[in-house]
Amino acid sequence: MGNVLQDDIENILNNEIIPWQNLEGKSILVSGATGMLGSYIVETLAALNKGVLKNKCKIFALCRSEKKAKLKLLEDTLAQIELVIGDICDLTDFDEHIDYIIHTASPASSKAYGKDPIGTIDANVIGTKNLLKIADKSKSDCFVFISSGEVYGVTGDLRYIKESDYGYIDISDVRACYAESKRLAENMCVAWRKQHNLNAKIVRLFHTYGSTMDLNDGRVFSDFVNNIVNNKNIILHSDGSDVRALCYISDSVTAILLVLLKQTDSYVYNVGNPTQETTILDFANRLVNLFPEKNLEVIVDISQKSKEYISSPLSRHCPSIDKINQLGWSPVVDIETGFAKVIRNLE
Repeated sequence: MGNVLQDDIENILNNEIIPWQNLEGKSILVSGATGMLGSYIVETLAALNKGVLKNKCKIFALCRSEKKAKLKLLEDTLAQIELVIGDICDLTDFDEHIDYIIHTASPASSKAYGKDPIGTIDANVIGTKNLLKIADKSKSDCFVFISSGEVYGVTGDLRYIKESDYGYIDISDVRACYAESKRLAENMCVAWRKQHNLNAKIVRLFHTYGSTMDLNDGRVFSDFVNNIVNNKNIILHSDGSDVRALCYISDSVTAILLVLLKQTDSYVYNVGNPTQETTILDFANRLVNLFPEKNLEVIVDISQKSKEYISSPLSRHCPSIDKINQLGWSPVVDIETGFAKVIRNLE
């Protein structure tokens, strides 16, 4: 992970749109600290303490496994943070004062929804409630809940989904455990804003990828990267016509930290990269073409569908990012650059 992560973080820290000074001497809690997004945020904050901040912020990294944290996080980062080991759903007696909270803890793949829909709901509902209570007790400066573009459901023919657009979700489908629990968690943030005057904000991520992702989580782009790294052909179990907009993790993390630290008029923001919209089939071919020396192919075989994977009902899923553009943020990393980084880092 080394050089790719360090280069990414250096680019984030050099971004002048983020008011880093608001973290001077503050405390911040990141849930899901061993996940793709949470671990990346923790690494970024640790690097921030080493160079940008004169008065370091105190970093609490919440995760379920100390062993996984030691495998996932850099040794130098572990020396700078305080690990909080435990299930977010049991976090009821946390007494530290916390100025900022970023809540990333949640299963985020169809494989996980199929295996543990109850755990998915619990992390988003019970876990969010526990963290909101901590934020309220501390009178935190800001609480950011990491939501998902899946809360919009099926929106029909909309080309770009705005924060005010909503479609339907089939709640009789077990896959709805993710989107519906994210929706409820969002409404909990709204309720705490209203009733407790808590500065709770929501970031709806669309299809984020990066060097910290789990290659076995069952998501399409994780599977494809796994194939390329292991010199295997990419096998599609659909016709590949679904369209997705893919956003590199450094762009997503920059947006999250901007929303966390900047005074904003709104509290709900889409984060994604609509300029990097692609069909699944085209995406697979672009990955293969990035490494011609491997002589790999894209094979369509609809007959071999994984029993663990629960397919999405969304044929096209692309955000409008006009609102967060107004804060000065735009994604900069294209698909070829981002996935070349990820794959070369893993080889």
